[in-house]
Amino acid sequence: MSLVFVGDIAYPYDGAIDINQLKGYFNNSTLIGNLEGPIIDTPTIEKAVKPHNYNLYSTNEVISLLNEVGVASVSVANNHFCDFETEHNKTLTSLQNSQIDYFGITDKRWSTIKVSGVDCAFYGTYTFITGGNKGKHCPLNEFHSERAIQEIASFKRAHPDTFITVFIHWGYELAAYPQPADREWARKIIDLGADAVVGHHPHVVQGVEYYKDGIIAYSLGNFVLPQVNYLDKKLKYSSPKVLEELALEISPDKKGKAKLHFFRYDLAANRVDAENLNQEQINSRVAELTPFQGLSDKEYQAWFKRHQQKSRYPTYSSYNDKTNVRVNNSYIKLLKLVRKILINTNIRNPYQ
Repeated sequence: MSLVFVGDIAYPYDGAIDINQLKGYFNNSTLIGNLEGPIIDTPTIEKAVKPHNYNLYSTNEVISLLNEVGVASVSVANNHFCDFETEHNKTLTSLQNSQIDYFGITDKRWSTIKVSGVDCAFYGTYTFITGGNKGKHCPLNEFHSERAIQEIASFKRAHPDTFITVFIHWGYELAAYPQPADREWARKIIDLGADAVVGHHPHVVQGVEYYKDGIIAYSLGNFVLPQVNYLDKKLKYSSPKVLEELALEISPDKKGKAKLHFFRYDLAANRVDAENLNQEQINSRVAELTPFQGLSDKEYQAWFKRHQQKSRYPTYSSYNDKTNVRVNNSYIKLLKLVRKILINTNIRNPYQ
């Protein structure tokens, strides 16, 4: 029995995407995924908190999908789970009634299960730069670096033999490389005793690094996220890199042993296909995705400056640099406000 981590999941209507190749692919495995949005009976634009944004969701058929592919627990700590103000509590109840565990909310940050006789725990959180709807109605576990470090370190002290994975929604959409602050933080968490750090949100696959006795997968990309209509907006991405997907398989009773599975979303056929790469091909692909492997935190900051994609968004150098974080957060808030005004006044329409 193994653990398999998969990326973003949304299923807006029955038959929205062909997943036949995923059924049975991970037999005898326990899957952990990111449920990107709430489960809604009848989604309408009137229920959306921010109608000018993409609002992702799944209908009740997603429960069958999760069961068919073997998902045992989902993180709900992401920027779309609270897109609809009154639906998140119904979603948690629906998951619970279907024997699918969840984590990543303020009063349930962890999920724990036993795999191959090993206790496994998953900590869910999401970072500010991923966006999302906050406020009293939204119970998600928002990332705060020092608090998360304390909570994970405390859990490790109380459960020294548990296999710990941090399952985190972070980074910019379509970014090829992790933010320096995220990479530094992930390594620190491994230093504190976590066994794996697994990221999602960018919708593209990012690099994978072994660090000491742990493994870091910076972004798995999507898993089941069809590019179809969500309410009145067609989901589409400008980069073909979103078509590549990654699943990370780990045997918790054999620390450090991991297997990577690459998938591809066939946009024309609206189907997820297994790529069935051999080990040499997998190693080559990981090397392409992780040209910074082995660099120190300081070396990576310099490397990132030379290789990052051009972007209007700022770079987070370190969560220890409070000024950098505060200034960047304020700038991102301003960009979002400008975007909202442009869309609401019909000056800009990103959904055409």
